[in-house]
Amino acid sequence: MNGDRLKKDVMSLPYGNLAVHDSGADLASAAIGTVVDLIELPPGARLMDARLIHAGLGASTTLTLGYRFPNGGGTDAAAGLLASASSASAGRRETTVAPIQFSAPVIITATVGGAAATGRIDAVVEYVDNGTL
Repeated sequence: MNGDRLKKDVMSLPYGNLAVHDSGADLASAAIGTVVDLIELPPGARLMDARLIHAGLGASTTLTLGYRFPNGGGTDAAAGLLASASSASAGRRETTVAPIQFSAPVIITATVGGAAATGRIDAVVEYVDNGTL
């Protein structure tokens, strides 16, 4: 499943190479283990922060926030940004990991756990675009 702005082009502004990218998806009885591809970051991106915002997705539901390398070049981490936590009630969580430098293209993902999920999820990431390293 893909987020609604997975490959949105990001525009640089006069504040340097810091970029903000957001994307989301509407889940409709998404099964346990459903992976939602939310945001694609270019090679050389240094992830500074990520946030996950979600509606109440149903009793016993959980979400993780992580990343995968669509073309290889790294080790996937389904919960590398946010560990599994309840999404039964509406909420907002923010990463507490140190900045991560990616040398290959990477996709930020959310994974459904616990029970089938219905409702809106959104992710917002801040990253520095260092270009291909």
